[in-house]
Amino acid sequence: MKSFKNILKFAAIILIATSCQNANYSTTKKVINLPEISNQESVLQEFIQNGGDYINKKESPYLIDNDVVYANLSNYLILDIRQHDEYVKGHINGAINIEIKSLFKYLDKNPIGNYEKVIIVDNIGLQSSYISSVLRAAGYGNVFPMKEGMASWDKQFTHFWADNLTDKYASVVTSEGSPKAESIGYPTIKTNAKNAAEIAKLRAEEIIDDNPFVTAEDVMTNKSDFYIINYWPKENYDIAHLPGAVQYTPLKSLLPSADLKTIPTDKKIAVYCFTGNNASAVVAYLRLLGYDAYSIKFGVNSFMYSKAKINNWHPYIAAEKVKNFPLVKGEKPSDKAVNQAAVVSKKAAAAPIVAGKKKESAGGGCN
Repeated sequence: MKSFKNILKFAAIILIATSCQNANYSTTKKVINLPEISNQESVLQEFIQNGGDYINKKESPYLIDNDVVYANLSNYLILDIRQHDEYVKGHINGAINIEIKSLFKYLDKNPIGNYEKVIIVDNIGLQSSYISSVLRAAGYGNVFPMKEGMASWDKQFTHFWADNLTDKYASVVTSEGSPKAESIGYPTIKTNAKNAAEIAKLRAEEIIDDNPFVTAEDVMTNKSDFYIINYWPKENYDIAHLPGAVQYTPLKSLLPSADLKTIPTDKKIAVYCFTGNNASAVVAYLRLLGYDAYSIKFGVNSFMYSKAKINNWHPYIAAEKVKNFPLVKGEKPSDKAVNQAAVVSKKAAAAPIVAGKKKESAGGGCN
């Protein structure tokens, strides 16, 4: 009987072994090729719309005043994107000097959601408006540009704004309107992304280190190369604007359902507003969507400053703007033993913030 049981066990082992061989299992990994996303420009537009449409919200361009920054140095993470030698001459206490091209790597590796706000600082506030807009498109909804940059923080930097206040084209501005271009569709976007969020991130990484600025002179001496967008309300446009400029209403005209499709894809786009802040944020958005767009630095302050003062179009007046807050000089971020920028506020939110998902502070309107 015992020998019979042994025979059955042996037969079972042979059967199992044979079955495993017949199964012919493959150890080769299968490669799944996801289909390429077609019409990426439309996918990206829809993604931005569904994510809160940051560029057309009333808070855009999310400017934050320097006095608010000063009052919250222990709560905010301050990233100074200026050249290192400028940073050494004087910076905000706790500010971390970082190259623009390194911003994504830094933000991805650090718990920025632990801070109430992440503040981007430059000399005049325009590049920080551009970069903040790029970062918001990529999902960093807790990023804010400091208004007027270091030029309004301390008097030693005031010249960055003051030296660019002119009436150079005040004599040629007009009240005569110009029509919008005919609708010709949108620029084509092509990336290796597998979903809408990846498209936004890849596009943002591609344009964040661009130099998207021109002067009023660049545009006026090469007018045939540019489609000029006046980005402020029509009642202001009807008073005075650059000849040939076309009026687009802030927070409304750039919707895909409105006038976005009227912006030419075969010309350079020059955008201006009162100070350059709104224009810089808008240019980031347009570049993200594939347009060859540029912001006119300092806005009307740079070509009809006197009219800006008369009409109260956000003129830069140093006596009113400059606060002369304390500066830290040298290589170290802080003048204290502990770097304030590395201290996580107990009041800060614990989770990362996604663009369009958190209530923002009051924005800059038509700056």
